[in-house]
Amino acid sequence: AVQEGGFPLAMIVHWSLMSGEARPVAKAGAPRGSETGVLPPTRMDHLGQGVIESAILSGKAAVTDDIENDALMLPCRETAMQLGLRSLICVPIPRKGRVDFAFALYSHELAFFNEREVRLIEEVAANISYALGRLDEESGRKAAEEALRNSEERYRQLVEQSPVGMYVHTDGIVRYMNA
Repeated sequence: AVQEGGFPLAMIVHWSLMSGEARPVAKAGAPRGSETGVLPPTRMDHLGQGVIESAILSGKAAVTDDIENDALMLPCRETAMQLGLRSLICVPIPRKGRVDFAFALYSHELAFFNEREVRLIEEVAANISYALGRLDEESGRKAAEEALRNSEERYRQLVEQSPVGMYVHTDGIVRYMNA
């Protein structure tokens, strides 16, 4: 998004239901270390839901058309203005039936994220969600294979170290014996 799309800042944010806090887990663009200064607030009870919390809880994109004049952006307004950030979209990324991650994308333009842009960014988030799902499946498959190998090894050791003689045969042919 930053290199190809020219956006000044893009982040994948993890939102913890337990703590109610969000933290960037990946980012591109903007000066190093600035991501915490421009991170949209996750919870501002006196002003309503924050941008990330809104996107995650609703399961829908949350857009801030004017960072400078949006009350939800007050805690990070100064840093955002210094970086020239004017608008923001935050799109939830479902994973394993839950939404703990969001894709946050900033623009230098006011009200940049129109309906067409929102659809495109939702597609990006859907692609990220699909890729994460495939990675989860692959990790699960590898873990199951490892568990099977461990189980087979334990069974093999049990049989080979048993003081009782055991053998396996097929049609009268001995295939295995623990001599």
